[in-house]
Amino acid sequence: MCKELGMGCMANKHKIANLLDCTTWSGAGPGLMDAVTKGAMQAGKPVGGLKIDKEAGEWTASKFHTYLPSESYLTCRFSSARKHGMVDAVVRNSSSVRTAVVALPGGIGTLDEMFELERIGSELPVPFLVINYDSSYGKLFGFLGDCENWGTLESCLTCIIQQRVS
Repeated sequence: MCKELGMGCMANKHKIANLLDCTTWSGAGPGLMDAVTKGAMQAGKPVGGLKIDKEAGEWTASKFHTYLPSESYLTCRFSSARKHGMVDAVVRNSSSVRTAVVALPGGIGTLDEMFELERIGSELPVPFLVINYDSSYGKLFGFLGDCENWGTLESCLTCIIQQRVS
């Protein structure tokens, strides 16, 4: 699945970067994050990265990114610092600031970042796209729907989620 999605990201990278027309911030890591970074760069869009020392449970061999200029990314020791940087990058305080969040399939770290970014409290709306490739988030969306039915989740959040699923 990841290889197929990665190829899809690579094939459509220019379209996505041009459609969103804003600085692309990624985890500056391998796989899908790399496809996002390269796609935005090849489309001529500004790119920033928030790299983490530990990827997929393993400490990285280097704090340096292989092709991003050093002024374009930060290497964080902990995921909490990376999330803080992502929130700062996403918040809109002015209508001239253009930003959006695109969540690709991932693991626990991706879910943690998704839920943090969903509740940033930006003064202006921030588009939040969840790429539910091959129903990778289907069970999560079902669970969140159940939470609304139980009264443990705000209904407005579920409306947003339902719009993303359809």
